[in-house]
Amino acid sequence: MERKVRPPECIVLKEKFLKEIPCKNNCVASNFPSVFLEGQPSGCWIAHTALALAEALRFKCSIEKCFSEKKFLWKDLILAIVLHDVGKLTRKYLEEKYAYHNVLSAAIAFKILQSTQLSSDSLAIAKAIFLHHEYRHWKKVLSSDFFAPSHIGTTFTRESSIYMKPGFEGALLNLQQLLNEILADKSDKETVNKLIENLSRYKEYKISTIEYNRITRSSTNRFRILVYSLALYWFLQLFDNRAASTRESIDNYWFNTLLLLENYSKKPCELSENILKRGWSVSTRIMLSLLPKYIQG
Repeated sequence: MERKVRPPECIVLKEKFLKEIPCKNNCVASNFPSVFLEGQPSGCWIAHTALALAEALRFKCSIEKCFSEKKFLWKDLILAIVLHDVGKLTRKYLEEKYAYHNVLSAAIAFKILQSTQLSSDSLAIAKAIFLHHEYRHWKKVLSSDFFAPSHIGTTFTRESSIYMKPGFEGALLNLQQLLNEILADKSDKETVNKLIENLSRYKEYKISTIEYNRITRSSTNRFRILVYSLALYWFLQLFDNRAASTRESIDNYWFNTLLLLENYSKKPCELSENILKRGWSVSTRIMLSLLPKYIQG
């Protein structure tokens, strides 16, 4: 069912990255929102995921150079971004409004990457996805062998089934079309297409306690996995936050807010005053955490 008003993420995609939105005549945003605001569905999961990947593409050359020095892969970051909110396509999230969608997303990512062998680092990718909403718990992360607080650590106490919501295949198809418009590199498109084609085949995932513990434990005895997952996590949370900055309003999009700062910079006193205001605190951190070398409007 087509929405009368496009979600903000969709509008930003068209204004900043695309000439047209390929799924505009087949919009399913009302069935697959990107977030629940005050208990009500809002935004678009498809547009949010695509926007997060578009944000990452601003830095592709720099990230590839950085990753190559560590023998990490740009492809794995693409997989992490596309999968980071896939738990929001589940019945548990959409019907029960289960808060820890990162848990569901990590479990699905681990299972799908294991079965398809799209990456040799499926565990690191799953850990990064699991952690991307755990920034508030870093003290617990650093002081224990878990990647998450204990109340999440007990989520799966036995083999559990995760069910996708009916119609999820249509959401994935729309995402595939959107990403193929955004991506220019042939190998990037192949990665995305293979992933989405495989995701479309599974309506149910089973996750065991053993598998869950592999995802949530920090694997200090496997240092490379720990380091890799944290590197992926750092980029993932940045691009996720930038994409999410537009959920409530287009004016809140980090890039648009950055332009406001540029205008204020002509008046130094006014700039300082606004940066120090509480309302600017979160958006300013997102904006200034990592700026593209060349920013195009």
